[in-house]
Parts: sequence; C-alpha cells; structure tokens
Amino acid sequence: MSYKRLKFKIKPQFVILATVLIGAQLGLATPVLIDTFVTAQTNTPLTSSSTSHTASANLGSEVLGGFRIMDDVCTGCTVSRQVNFAAEGAPFKDLVLNTGNGVQGSGLSSYCGTASCGVATYSTGNVTPTLFGLGAVDLTSGGTNTQITIIGNTDLTVQIVARFYISSAIYAQITFPLLGTGSASTNIVGEFNFNGIGGTAPIVYFGGATANLFKTVNAITFEIEGTSASDTFINYFAADAPEPASFALFAGGLGCLLWYARKKATARI
Repeated sequence: MSYKRLKFKIKPQFVILATVLIGAQLGLATPVLIDTFVTAQTNTPLTSSSTSHTASANLGSEVLGGFRIMDDVCTGCTVSRQVNFAAEGAPFKDLVLNTGNGVQGSGLSSYCGTASCGVATYSTGNVTPTLFGLGAVDLTSGGTNTQITIIGNTDLTVQIVARFYISSAIYAQITFPLLGTGSASTNIVGEFNFNGIGGTAPIVYFGGATANLFKTVNAITFEIEGTSASDTFINYFAADAPEPASFALFAGGLGCLLWYARKKATARI
C-alpha cells in the first residue's frame, strides 16, 4: 500500500476573486448616520392649538449637513396638555415626541445643509424644503449601503414619514407605522431597501426618481405623526447594509477557496 500526499492547486485568478470577496466584506457598508442625536435640542413645548415652533442648531459632524432644524405642531393643546418635540442628547441619544392626552401633535426634523430648509415648516402648511444644501451626498457610500434603517420605540402606534430629496419634485418617501408596544421600551427596527425588494415597507419614488436618487441626496426630512398620549423615541436613523449580506459575502469568499481546493485535491492509495 502506498500513499501520495494530498495536493492543493488553486489558480491565481481564483485566489484573487476570493480575496476580493473577503476584502469587500471586511470593508463593506460604512453606515451614513443622518443624525446621531448626541447633542440635546429642545423646542418650546406647545400649549395651544395650531401653533408651531422652529429651532435650528449647528451640530457639525453630529448630523448630516451640520444642521438639524426642528419644527412641531399641535391640535388641541392646552397648558396642561402639551406637545414636546426634542433631541434628548447623551446619554439617551434619541429624538422624542411626547403628546398629551386628547391632543394630536407632530414633529419634523429637517436636514438641508443650512440653518433653514426654507418653507419646510408646519406654520406654512408645507413640509417640503425649498433649500437643498446637502451637496448631492451619497447615502449608498459608493454602493455598499443598500437600505435606510430606522430604529425606535413607542407606547402607542405612530406614523413615521421620511423623505429624501434631489429637488422639491424629485424625491423618495418612506411611510410606515411604528407599532406601539405599550411601554415605549421595546425597539422596533424598520429596514427599507433602495431596490424595493423585501424590507419593512417599500420606498415610493416621485418625479421619475429611482434607487439612484440615494447617491445624490440634497435634503432629508423626518416626521413623527403622533397620536393622543403617545411617547415616541427614535434612536437610529441611517443608511447602511443588513448584517446578513455582509456575512454572506464573507462566507462566499471562504467557500470559494475551500471548494476549489477540495476539487483539485488528489489522493492515491
């Protein structure tokens, strides 16, 4: 009986392919954080109906474009039944909308690269920006990010609306209910794929826009449409890629190497 040593022969081009796949995974998906909510920003609580307050803060690299513009509105508010819209800052790092019992309130956070988004306020009745100063930011980060992710919690179900603009007529919109958990302590993850396949809800495109819009975004608005006596907290708003995709790419690279090595291995008895 004789034995011959196992021999593994892997073609150079195959090594290159597998290396690219593995390397791509290691550097895959640099999330683009639209807002980190690190610095606190508070609007004056609304204490009467049909009122609105707008506040702008220069936050530098903490938010996309440097500025966060916050606006809120209330129907049915009184001194004892208010609407509060704020960024809590560290250590909580979230965007908060609290509505009093028996009142309706909404909060709008806008990112336009300037201290004002123009007409994007509730007081004008139009939440579409008229200033677009983000400079065609690439939320896909060169094609590695594939979705918008929104994470938050609420005790009562509220509506979330996020819009991404090239111009006032060309934009993409995400609309979904953030489901109430009864205690506002259980985070809900919403994932919205640029290509419209799978995810929590589809992204709707307007003005002839396609998924390529996310490579040239000029303004973003984020709206919480509250319900009576609701407490809503948003703690993550970013463009990123789902973890399973990263692991699949990594596994693909390793699998290619192992499969080819086994195929070329020879043994003789």
